[in-house]
Amino acid sequence: MHANGSYFMHLFIGDTIQPLQQPYFYLDTANIELAYYSLLNKGVHVSELIHYSDHSGFVFTDLDGNKVGMSHFN
Repeated sequence: MHANGSYFMHLFIGDTIQPLQQPYFYLDTANIELAYYSLLNKGVHVSELIHYSDHSGFVFTDLDGNKVGMSHFN
C-alpha cells in the first residue's frame, strides 16, 4: 500500500509466515462503539471493548487470523 508515492505497508504471502498473535498497530476510529458492534454483528471475532480514562479500544481477528487493534482517544 502506498500514499503520496511512499510505501507504508507491505503485505506478504508465504508458507512460513504465521498470523500475528498480538496487534502491531491500531486503527483509529471516530466512533469506537459503532466500529465494535458493526464487526461483532458481522461475526468477526472481537475482544471485550475496554474503556480507559483517555481512550477506548478492542482487538479483532482478520480473515487470516491476525490480531488488529482499533481505538478511539477522547
